[in-house]
Amino acid sequence: MKQKIVVLFMLLIPSLGWARVAPKDVIGAEQARKTALKIQPGTVKSDELEFEHGLWIYSYDIVGADSKIHEVQVNARTGKIVGNKIESADQEAKEKD
Repeated sequence: MKQKIVVLFMLLIPSLGWARVAPKDVIGAEQARKTALKIQPGTVKSDELEFEHGLWIYSYDIVGADSKIHEVQVNARTGKIVGNKIESADQEAKEKD
């Protein structure tokens, strides 16, 4: 019984947001935003710091001059671009869920 409770608790931790705490050695959000806007000019629609694929990244949804949503990802530790893609409205909606 005790093992089941421990396993259940460990499974719940990620859903509660306790599993990952942002490290202190990340670049500033403003610096990351400038980097993202340099590669993809436009208006930032949303941004977040998240742990994805083993990296801490700043993720920006930017509405470009083409009126499309570009997701630009900046490595939160190095400041380098690690992703830049056009998102469909469906893809963006799935990310919000």
